[in-house]
Amino acid sequence: MKMHRILKHVIAQLISLFIITAAFAGPPFLTDDTDVTDYQQRQLYFYSMTDAYPGTVNLQTPAAELDWGFAPNLEVEIAVPLVSNIEIGMPNATGLGDTSVSLGYRFHQETAKTPAIAFIPEITIPTGNANKDLGNGKIITQLPFWFQKSIGNWTIDTGGGYNINHAPQMFNNYFGGFLLQNQINQKLSLGGEIFYQGAQATNQEAYTALNLGGTYNFTPTFSLLFSAGNSIAGQQNFISYLGLYWASSS
Repeated sequence: MKMHRILKHVIAQLISLFIITAAFAGPPFLTDDTDVTDYQQRQLYFYSMTDAYPGTVNLQTPAAELDWGFAPNLEVEIAVPLVSNIEIGMPNATGLGDTSVSLGYRFHQETAKTPAIAFIPEITIPTGNANKDLGNGKIITQLPFWFQKSIGNWTIDTGGGYNINHAPQMFNNYFGGFLLQNQINQKLSLGGEIFYQGAQATNQEAYTALNLGGTYNFTPTFSLLFSAGNSIAGQQNFISYLGLYWASSS
């Protein structure tokens, strides 16, 4: 019986260590990862995002995202933001933004020689008022593949995909990124990414951004996420993310 209790304690400590040292991708970065929420686990993000380009500042604050692992290697994500749109020469507007729903499927696990691979299609539902520039007005479909490989304390995430958007004055576009992160210690990870975003609209040209950020784990299930970046080519864009993360098992 004593040996059984010791074994349970060791297993619990190993699980705790794995959770606290797991590197985040996706939030707070633009480049996503292959990590899907564990089966029967829920993850909750409260966050604020900024996307500023010439003449316009778009804020998502506050915003919330819920991730649910409803089957092994399969998750569903739902994100709902409050949007503020500040545009030169136009009245400022604030209200509910568009709701995004995605399904993450990791169909290949990482091995010593190959990366993990995931397909994470997403649809954005036009719940925001497009007349006030709080939403797109039509459904957006996003079709990305993501790859992840770990080397010691380093994690590489890369991939990209295609956005399908038939709203007036909006374009279909390609996007992709390369993210490198380092697990500094059990609490802190830092990283940087290069992210390309194709032209999205008549007033939004293509750009390539350098984005730096990280994650600080207060506990195994509660973390602070942060990033900020700016264009290094193409249209001038400033982007930022600040959020809190909770995880719980059912």
